Amino acid sequence: LKNIDTLVIDEISMVRVDIFNQVNKIMKVACNNDKPFGGKQVILLGDLFQLPPVADREETEFLTKKYGGIFFFNSIAYREGNFIFKELVQIFRQSDNEFKDILNNIRVGNINEKQLQLLNEHYVDEIPRRVVQVVPKKAEANKINMENLNKLLVPEYTYHADILIEEVKIKETDFPCEFELKLKVGALVMMITNDQEYRRWVNGTLGIISKLTEERITVTIN
Repeated sequence: LKNIDTLVIDEISMVRVDIFNQVNKIMKVACNNDKPFGGKQVILLGDLFQLPPVADREETEFLTKKYGGIFFFNSIAYREGNFIFKELVQIFRQSDNEFKDILNNIRVGNINEKQLQLLNEHYVDEIPRRVVQVVPKKAEANKINMENLNKLLVPEYTYHADILIEEVKIKETDFPCEFELKLKVGALVMMITNDQEYRRWVNGTLGIISKLTEERITVTIN
């Protein structure tokens, strides 16, 4: 920590007030410097309209009473840091301007009747194949995935995770995918990492499984 130039914290909306204060203290100790965050540059990234910090009812009550709220910006560290606010306004994942306006209005809770009507025009009774469905619970997602996998009348391959961390209890919920992964050729899949080396995909890129062997999974993208 003493040797870094910049500390970057992504998804800052999820960082709790007490944790953010603690980061500030740790940086001061590590750098032997009483300036905010040990005198290091700090960049916070995220959308405060998205996920809030994780806190149960008792924690929320305690932190709200002590700091005025559970978010990072309620902290002493945030006030000490004297941060400069920059809003990123270019949207890369959507190109349809009308749809972008609808999404932005939903984001701030300001959607109008005309926009709701436009969304409802796309409602279908029967869900088409190979589309992403957004559901509230993991169990429901697993059920949908298995139902769609069972529709593919081709051999099924099962891949088992090889966990290489010794003397640490690993839970399946600690990982972004199941320890036992069942796949078939023709299945729709989503990448859950970024391809750092060749930049062929990012977290969230969709693809179709085009070939499977015992040792290799081939996915066709675009």
